[in-house]
Amino acid sequence: MISCESIFTHQERVAPLQIIALNGAEKLAAKIDKHLVGWAKNAGLNHDTFLTPVKCPRFQSGDAKGMILSSVRGGDLFILVDVGNYSCTYNLFGY
Repeated sequence: MISCESIFTHQERVAPLQIIALNGAEKLAAKIDKHLVGWAKNAGLNHDTFLTPVKCPRFQSGDAKGMILSSVRGGDLFILVDVGNYSCTYNLFGY
């Protein structure tokens, strides 16, 4: 069994943990973040969240632009995405 100390101690950790949640994966990311914040507190670290703020605006052509709103340099970054999320719809050419 993995302990919270083995994940969040400074000797074991290579880089700060960061999570990006794209459309459709926000609920899963919130659950993962809640567990990680609890583990970090048990290990003596004070983290409010591991989620990294992002935006993904769409152009009229349907193309997207991913914008990471804070620095991820030097971090261990995990991107959560729902590849089969058909509930997200986008306007293409104004339709």
